[in-house]
Amino acid sequence: MGTNNWNDTDIQTLLRLMRSSKQEYEQYLSNGRAFLHARKLRENNQAILDLIAAEGFGSDDTLAAGLQDLKEHLEDWARCWDREQTTQAPKDGDPFVFTGYKTYPKHLDTLLTRYQADMGRKI
Repeated sequence: MGTNNWNDTDIQTLLRLMRSSKQEYEQYLSNGRAFLHARKLRENNQAILDLIAAEGFGSDDTLAAGLQDLKEHLEDWARCWDREQTTQAPKDGDPFVFTGYKTYPKHLDTLLTRYQADMGRKI
């Protein structure tokens, strides 16, 4: 699993992807939970999972725990999404709602920002 070596660029990429997911989630909520936005959110979340798979969890225990929480949330969310997408077969404008997955680790945003700042001080 990955190089276990998160650098500033990796953290920036992860933060950008997470912001994009949050924005798409807001679009999803404000547009009747339309499948179109759920599909875009699924694609973005997969990019986050791919980044974590490529880079590993890092050597910092706190960062590793946060990334593990995010990975578990996204994998669980994706399993539910895939199952319901197959069952419901929605069109872009159809509502697409499902539950039963691990909650988003809200502490991770702050953790990543702090980790990135600490990296800047070490350089």
